[in-house]
Amino acid sequence: YIAGTVDAILEAADELGCDVSHELVVVDDGSVDDTADLAEQHGAKVVRVNHRNIAAARNAGAAATRGNLLVFVDADTRPSVALVRETLQAVRADLVWGTALPSLWDSHPWWVKIGLPLFNRYYVGKRQCGYGFYFVVTRDAFNRVDGFSTTTAEGEDMAFSKALLAAYGAPTVFQSRIATSARKARTFGITYHLQMLWLGLRYGNAMYTHPSIEDYSDGEQRLPPGK
Repeated sequence: YIAGTVDAILEAADELGCDVSHELVVVDDGSVDDTADLAEQHGAKVVRVNHRNIAAARNAGAAATRGNLLVFVDADTRPSVALVRETLQAVRADLVWGTALPSLWDSHPWWVKIGLPLFNRYYVGKRQCGYGFYFVVTRDAFNRVDGFSTTTAEGEDMAFSKALLAAYGAPTVFQSRIATSARKARTFGITYHLQMLWLGLRYGNAMYTHPSIEDYSDGEQRLPPGK
């Protein structure tokens, strides 16, 4: 996925021309495949870390950049020119943080077609959280809430959203959608996603460290470093 993601970002930046200067950083968190090499070949700067933790990896990417705006994109996600343009327009209108709703570009299980619109309404509409596959935030706001929490086992994007929501209010939700993969749905399945939904309903805006998180398919990446 990484080559397509890097290409999409650079194509959007080229299309917008002189509208924005940018840095493109790929954080390689201890991968054992060709992710880093492919990212470099396609024009990204690669930062190599070995945290094995999603939040810590995101924070490392932020630390490796100098800009006043941070846009976090997952490795299987392809932002369009329209979305990047809308993001920049929102920044000029004093955006603090924002997100985009997904549009799946690859095959996905039957339950995703039904569940995704409902989850969008719950997660972004009701809970006012941002998705990690396209999470936009000013550096000032990022620093104020100390970045992504590495001490909670809940989704790093949800925990980050809770902190920003308390400090700044609801996110901007862009009209343009973000093309992303159904990789997590295929990998972890419906039971995992229902468990995560239940945890969100149970704990509300409170941070949580679920005692059985290590039993989840991605438990290693959600546990705090060293745990």
